[in-house]
Amino acid sequence: NHQLYNQTGGNFVTAFYGILSPDRRELLYASAGHNHPYVVGDDGSISLLDHGARSLPLAVMDNTGLEAVRQPYENRQATLPANGKLLLYTDGMVEATRIDASPQDAVDFESASLRAVISGLSPLPAQAFIDGLVRALCTYRGSENFDDDICMICIDT
Repeated sequence: NHQLYNQTGGNFVTAFYGILSPDRRELLYASAGHNHPYVVGDDGSISLLDHGARSLPLAVMDNTGLEAVRQPYENRQATLPANGKLLLYTDGMVEATRIDASPQDAVDFESASLRAVISGLSPLPAQAFIDGLVRALCTYRGSENFDDDICMICIDT
């Protein structure tokens, strides 16, 4: 945060940082305003790796300001489910809407069908899971072109 503050031209940066210990399925992580990752159980159950209130993005205010509003970036720890998945993604995925939808009728992918798609793909290994998720997202969108960048990372646990 210190390095980016006053360096982003008034913009901000979301970030998610994690260290995974695969043998113990333990994830040490910190988030700076980034979307909460999805945790997928081997039974298709879905939850968010939610650490409470969403933290502020990087470069919104300096570190002294963060301390003053009690919003410092903090490390958290989670144990991931056996034979599950951790899905990290950017907001372009969840906020994608149908290309043919009018602005007043636009429903984002997350609200429309994301959880059902994730649950249906949950038995697949990570690469096939991502491939299926990309196909479902493009089908929902009605195009392979998107209004925002999209990045997805899936880790088998």
